[in-house]
Amino acid sequence: MITELQPLSRVLLPVDSLEAFSRAIPLVGLLIRTMNIEAKHIDLLHVVAGSFLRDYMKSINIAAGEVPSQEDIHHLRKRYIDDVVSPLMSHAGELLRKETAGLVPGVLME
Repeated sequence: MITELQPLSRVLLPVDSLEAFSRAIPLVGLLIRTMNIEAKHIDLLHVVAGSFLRDYMKSINIAAGEVPSQEDIHHLRKRYIDDVVSPLMSHAGELLRKETAGLVPGVLME
């Protein structure tokens, strides 16, 4: 039976939307400040599923055998990351920096 808990050494923060992240950020900031968790031990995570293919898939006829090429998929994914994910993560990092009074830099990842 575990009688003593180890302190947190890392924090993984999922970023699905700024709305959801904004609701969690006060608690996250409190956790980081009170436990003195270093910025290098904080990771933001956004999962890129197949959502970047949604609009493209509407324009092709799968029944006729049309499928996106690997090159198209790579291009669409890169565009999604540049247009959606990077700004989202940048905003999330800035919210985290403000909430932790600068303990965490605004840019956590490249």
